Amino acid sequence: MTSLPKGPGKFALLRMMFDLSKTLADLAREYGDPFTLPSAFGPMVIAVAPEGNKEIFTADPDTFTASAADSFGRVIRTSVLVTSGAEHKRQRKLLMPPFHGQRMRLYGQQLQELTRERTREFRPGTRLVAQELMHAISLQAIIHLVFGVSAPEQVARAERLVSDFRRAFTNPLLLLPILVPWLRHELGGFGPWGRLRYAVRAINALFGEELARRRRDPAERTDILSLLMAARHEDGTPLGDPQIYDQLLTLLLAGHSTTGDALAWAMYFLAREPQALARLRSELAALGKDPEPEALA
Repeated sequence: MTSLPKGPGKFALLRMMFDLSKTLADLAREYGDPFTLPSAFGPMVIAVAPEGNKEIFTADPDTFTASAADSFGRVIRTSVLVTSGAEHKRQRKLLMPPFHGQRMRLYGQQLQELTRERTREFRPGTRLVAQELMHAISLQAIIHLVFGVSAPEQVARAERLVSDFRRAFTNPLLLLPILVPWLRHELGGFGPWGRLRYAVRAINALFGEELARRRRDPAERTDILSLLMAARHEDGTPLGDPQIYDQLLTLLLAGHSTTGDALAWAMYFLAREPQALARLRSELAALGKDPEPEALA
């Protein structure tokens, strides 16, 4: 039996939720790296240093199980977030082709245009909230590039439904039904679990309408929804509609708030580090007025 590395007490994660000055890097300095952090999903081993993270990413995938499976398996039943082992590998194999080569170049160009559109009216001295700006851009990227929704009225509807889903998913009170399974009752859409289930059904209805529209008009498209519709298992069978819904929700969960927050923090640290900002501006200037995505990367 392998013992876990030492770490803080069982209420450490809860304390961190109320004391935002405490970071995982602080705990690594205090308890060593890696360290064990108790959580609602069981003990989590946290690696902060690059060496530890490399070890995790290069390990045999069967070493790990999906920590969120019990809690979110009822929301995204077939997602890569909640599957392990052979099923996880099978799903990853299905999902990876959209994220390679020429298609990534196309997505990069579309991201550039979405960003230009969002910032076109900016002028020196414009005040902005970086997190709101980056969340808005990442949301537009998901709606256009992942969901493939483009009609203005449908884009507005998708924005509203994603906002409802995000509020339900990030509600602190959702922690109660996550920790206590018998609290997972819909109650007519009231309560944290009920609101989450209602939000999931509403956004799945949008996906269902988009799938039906595309089947009526099977034009060639480049968004990820189209690629999921074209994906085939090894036996040649397509993904079922519920599986497509789950993967779209997964991409929303993995790509909206996380991306927006990471970019907002990047802007924050660049503002605090003038030398790094000057170097970045110099590197960008050297690429010319309209650089290709590969050059930016």
